[in-house]
Amino acid sequence: MPDKPPSGSPEYHYDANQDEVEIVWKCLKCGELMPRGASLPDVCPSCGAPKTEFVLLDED
Repeated sequence: MPDKPPSGSPEYHYDANQDEVEIVWKCLKCGELMPRGASLPDVCPSCGAPKTEFVLLDED
C-alpha cells in the first residue's frame, strides 16, 4: 500500500477508494488539477488559461 502524500502537496491526488496515487495534469496559472487520463479542455475550468498552461507531473 503506497503512503499517502503529505498534506498540502497538490501534485498528487490520493484516492482512498483505490488506495493509490495518480499522476495528474496541473495548471501553471492557478494550480487546478486534472487526472492524467482526462481529456484536457481547451481552457482551464478554473482560470481560463489555455491548455498549453497544463503540465504533466511525473513521479520522482
